[in-house]
Amino acid sequence: MLRNLLAERFKLALHLEPKEMTVYELAVGKNGIKMKESPPDAAEAEVHPGRVPGSKTGPDRFPVFPEGKNGLMGVGNHILWKSPNVTMADMANVLSFFAASEVRDRTGLKGKYEINMRWQQQPIEYFPNSPPFDGPTLEEALRDRLGLRLESKKGMGSVLVIDHVEKVPVEN
Repeated sequence: MLRNLLAERFKLALHLEPKEMTVYELAVGKNGIKMKESPPDAAEAEVHPGRVPGSKTGPDRFPVFPEGKNGLMGVGNHILWKSPNVTMADMANVLSFFAASEVRDRTGLKGKYEINMRWQQQPIEYFPNSPPFDGPTLEEALRDRLGLRLESKKGMGSVLVIDHVEKVPVEN
């Protein structure tokens, strides 16, 4: 629906184009995984597009969820991800956003896992009013909290190319 609206009102035309780029592979770390497999009766992971209801910012500038709540949330460039029942495919999808490049699951893990990690997002220039970096980085959080790693590779990815767009929308 949104794509149709943009095409009608702004004459937006776009396509995906394959391009060689840096991609990441999510793999199990040298010492094995540190996260726990979710029990069969675990609640489904909650998704909150904004703040997790009842959350606050802790003294270390990281989000703090109320007891029993979970999700993925950032305060400035401080990110907390606490969720049950996360597949590695889901994790790769979420990490693609934060890595600003495609992340492919190469862990071989088939179950659902409990995720509880926090990191400070880089590069800092995306957050002009952010405090100085004091970590951990995404890579450190994956390694230290979950026993996973991101491996940088060259591979084919897709780039969104805008062919045409009008500055002024067509009237209703």
